[in-house]
Amino acid sequence: MQLASTPIIKIIFVPDCPIYTLLIACVLALYLAGKKNETLATITFIGLIKYGLWTVFVITLYHEYYIASNLLMYILLFVLHLGMIAEAYIIPQVSRFSKSALMIALIWFLANDIMDYFFGTAPYLPDYIYHNLLLAESILITTILVIYSRKYM
Repeated sequence: MQLASTPIIKIIFVPDCPIYTLLIACVLALYLAGKKNETLATITFIGLIKYGLWTVFVITLYHEYYIASNLLMYILLFVLHLGMIAEAYIIPQVSRFSKSALMIALIWFLANDIMDYFFGTAPYLPDYIYHNLLLAESILITTILVIYSRKYM
């Protein structure tokens, strides 16, 4: 529903989790073809962890809403997003990260945070009571993950 109502110019900023799940397939396909793209690998690694954590955090924060609406679906979403975090750790096994890739990732994810919290591309939430907390968490996670990812250079 959110994707259908999003202006075409903002579309790339909406389906975060599906994009990074698709991108890990691309990283692995490149690896199997004997090719590497450090920027793609870095962005995918950070995206899988960032949006996996973000979703787990949101489901936990709004647990009363999600449990009341469809307990089984949100348990499944919770587990699958933990899986996104786990699958991210395949990437350093097949690719290294570069300083330029980390800078591109930092710019991309901060731009995505700006789009989410100031231009309305964040996933719909039951209310915006935690809007500022989620903005801070998102920027903090981006910064920590870029710094953490340096160990895979």
